[in-house]
Amino acid sequence: LNPLVSDHRINGQRVLPGVAYLDMCARCLGLEQFSLSNIRYPAALIIPDNTSIEVYLDFDQLSNNLSIYHWQDHRKIIHFSAKFQPVVHS
Repeated sequence: LNPLVSDHRINGQRVLPGVAYLDMCARCLGLEQFSLSNIRYPAALIIPDNTSIEVYLDFDQLSNNLSIYHWQDHRKIIHFSAKFQPVVHS
């Protein structure tokens, strides 16, 4: 298990650190620099022992909204959401 995840706990439960969501955004968008606003972490992503979880990232290009979530018992559990803005260099 990745030490970043194994050492990050809330109330004794292993959770994905907030910085991991930012890394996912950068990798999925293929950008090193970007701006996020309206950042929310509505539900911690709890990582159970000996279990893998599929996590998804949605990016709506019309609204520039990002969300990271997983499915549990046919319910979409959102763990991160933000509004994306590219960084414009002048």
